[in-house]
Amino acid sequence: KYHGQVSDFIKNTAFDAWSFTVKAQTIKDALGHVLPAPKPIDHQNEFSASLGGHIPLIKNLYFFVAYDKFHSRTAVNPTSFTIPSALELAGNFTELNGGVGGGGLQGIGATNPAFLYDPTTTVCGTTCSRQAFQGLVNGVPTNNVIPAGYISPIAKAMQQYLPAPSNSSVLVNNYTSGLNQGFDNHLIDYRVDYDLSPRHRISAIGAMGDVVYLNNYATPYLPLPYVGGTQANIHPKVFDVEDAYTINNAMVNQLKFGFTRFIQPQTNASQGIAQFSPAALGMTNIPAGQAGQEFPGASFATTGRFGSAMQTWTTKSASAATQTVNPNNFTLLDNFQWVKGRHSMTFGMTIQWQEINSANPATYSSVLDLAYNANATSKFIGTALSPNGNTTTPGTGYSYASYLLGAVGGTPTLGLQPVSEVGGRYRPIAPYVEDTWKVNSKITVDA
Repeated sequence: KYHGQVSDFIKNTAFDAWSFTVKAQTIKDALGHVLPAPKPIDHQNEFSASLGGHIPLIKNLYFFVAYDKFHSRTAVNPTSFTIPSALELAGNFTELNGGVGGGGLQGIGATNPAFLYDPTTTVCGTTCSRQAFQGLVNGVPTNNVIPAGYISPIAKAMQQYLPAPSNSSVLVNNYTSGLNQGFDNHLIDYRVDYDLSPRHRISAIGAMGDVVYLNNYATPYLPLPYVGGTQANIHPKVFDVEDAYTINNAMVNQLKFGFTRFIQPQTNASQGIAQFSPAALGMTNIPAGQAGQEFPGASFATTGRFGSAMQTWTTKSASAATQTVNPNNFTLLDNFQWVKGRHSMTFGMTIQWQEINSANPATYSSVLDLAYNANATSKFIGTALSPNGNTTTPGTGYSYASYLLGAVGGTPTLGLQPVSEVGGRYRPIAPYVEDTWKVNSKITVDA
């Protein structure tokens, strides 16, 4: 006889109703008509099939095989992030004083006080000073505008893929976005049994498949190459061979040998995309490895005057580097069970050969992290820069303005790993004895 099944489970937004706690939502089209709003995406589909029975032409040989495929897509709740406005991308930071979404401000008057200062004009004696940045807006000299000739070509290249703000009337949390996430997984498992005799069976058991992420991205939910996280896939494999022998009605012995491998590669979101590489952005003298292959991370500091900074680009740490983890485990186990009177005893031993292989980063270098602060564009108070100001002078400078100048604040962070792959080898041995003693109908002792 053969037994099997085929099934398919479907969950789709089209079949969903609005929840009890959320009323049906509506939106307006370009003409002002009220329309039903789309429900959040939530699609799942799982298909499975299995078959088992006797293998023809071979006596006492049986098989079972099963296949499972799982597909899902889920919308991540939108999150707001702070990104540069169109004027800020061009070096005009007057909107920080007013006129957001309306072209900013003009002039050097009280409505547009200077807070950006030119580091190339620094003069130091008993005190230090800098001149305020001024550029032309509609032919009018205007504070807080960086002339185009000052803007770093590398900075221009790095910011060229930024999206436009969702809300141009504000500077903070002006871009709202979410990403769909999900899986495309499949699994095959099988079992083959061969009965040498009514008391003696040899079995082979296995499972293998793939856990394939749509993406393993995290905040910020910005377009490539600024998004955080990695692309990840997991490829588990499990194999087991078992010999089960019933010695008599009171004794059974099981001998097993198994192998498990759990391959877990992760790939940086911009790995291998030439247009996002540091070389394409104009950077040189980058160490070999991922530092020269992936879009750099960037962070922007706040100041005493401006408490909200631009959103960090990429995950900006080694956790977003391309990396591999390949643990292997070999296990030999013998298990002897003996029932004698009121005692059910188990004797056995497990020996394992464990291998841990990890490469993070998977190359000589990790993601290049660049940090920007306001120091390059702040003024001096005495001989000290004043991004945070003091009780009488407001803070000056702006980290994104420093970024446009190409002025990295502090030392760039770059992980170097001369030995790319590291790991360990372990050999645990665990003998064991267990006795389950039924003292009487009410008391059982496990030892």
